[in-house]
Amino acid sequence: MSERADLRYFSQGDLWKSPVKEQVAVASDLIALIPEDVRTILDAGCGNGVITNRLVDRWNVLGCDLSAAALQHVLAPTLVVDLAAIPLADHSFDLVLASDVIEHLPDSIYDKALAELARVARRYVLVAVPHEELLRAAEVTCHACSHHYHAHLHQRTYSIEDMSNLLGPEFGVRAIQLSGERWIYRDHSLVDARRLVTGLDYPFEDAVCPECGTRRGPVSQSADALLVSRRFDALQAMLSAGGVLPMPLRSEVLVLFERGSHSAVAPPAINRAIHLPGLIDVGSIKCVPNPITYPECPLRIDSKEDALILAFQRSPVRVRMGQGSFETIEIYDFVRQRYSMSKPVGINAFDLPRVPFGPHGCLVRIMGASPDLVFYVDYGEGYTRDEIVAICFGEEPSTHSLSERLTDAHELSNALEAKREQLERQLQARDIAIANVQKAANHANELANRIEAQRELLNGENLLLRQENQVLLQRLSARLN
Repeated sequence: MSERADLRYFSQGDLWKSPVKEQVAVASDLIALIPEDVRTILDAGCGNGVITNRLVDRWNVLGCDLSAAALQHVLAPTLVVDLAAIPLADHSFDLVLASDVIEHLPDSIYDKALAELARVARRYVLVAVPHEELLRAAEVTCHACSHHYHAHLHQRTYSIEDMSNLLGPEFGVRAIQLSGERWIYRDHSLVDARRLVTGLDYPFEDAVCPECGTRRGPVSQSADALLVSRRFDALQAMLSAGGVLPMPLRSEVLVLFERGSHSAVAPPAINRAIHLPGLIDVGSIKCVPNPITYPECPLRIDSKEDALILAFQRSPVRVRMGQGSFETIEIYDFVRQRYSMSKPVGINAFDLPRVPFGPHGCLVRIMGASPDLVFYVDYGEGYTRDEIVAICFGEEPSTHSLSERLTDAHELSNALEAKREQLERQLQARDIAIANVQKAANHANELANRIEAQRELLNGENLLLRQENQVLLQRLSARLN
């Protein structure tokens, strides 16, 4: 990074108009880690006050940041300072908070800034940093100088082990936990493959190149490239949900350091077991405002639609009614971004089509659901790696279905043609038989006509003979008389 290129980046007013998503996600967990004996807090690198503004009602807070533009949004007293030279006395605050800050610090001031945080803290330092972030996943290529850099100027990432000695021997770890949503990807292999195939990088307009100072600006992404990108997202999601690949990690690690503490703290569990309940009672499912990455249990998504939207960890293959009713049930195709209708089977059961789902879980939409709806879910035996690849990268299900229907229609057409030819042969045979019968009938008629003519001739001759006999009898009688 060029000399304090971060100054240009963090001085952008537009950068601070909205809350930083990562800080919003961890704010409650961070606040819960603040010890009860804390009265004064220095929020070092407070940005636009996402966390600072939630502290002012309970603690005496001072916010400081490199960016004057960011501090305009902070409700507490503020100072524009460089964390490498904090103009405050030693031990002047009970707790120093650094939330998503130190990963941005250039190497040239990193150690000095950490020392400053420790110096100002009387007893505690509370730190939040990205947890094993895949830096290349947020990489941007400068369109002016072709330099590759992290969109948010992250210089490093942190493991749980990295955090134990962050502030040196004077501070020990009092508490440590994971927080935030999970990353989309677990390792660089799929990230790099996705970038290579799609040509897409991280779509962040406010990125500023640390080499030449060029702002990224509007990002153009083709629909085809985005579709392929979603295929890779779905591949990671389905392979992880199916246990073929490890689950992506929680995105933040929070550590509370205490001066002079040397007690051992157990590291947090990296992954929790995924529970796949077979019985879904809609009324008892946790409701969240937005989908979260890699949910650990079924969730109900708050929706403005007149629909019930549920997020499952894996794809249900069949749903059976237990109680209540609904009109329709559909499953979301993450790659093609549309819902696919289920197929009724048997009595009160529905099969869901095989479609790819994304990092936010398998979304199911139920229309016309009654408040007392309870149903059973069958997840099947899960998909193999090859099946998952086919689902994520295969042809569109509707296209496959159309192809199957065309094949069926072609086979039916062939069968009908064969049947037509058979009937044609039968008709021809019948016509020949009828012709033969007609010929025989004609012959019989001719014979009958000849017989009738012969009969009439014989009758005529017989009549003549009778008449002649009558004449002879009359003559004979006359002679005798």
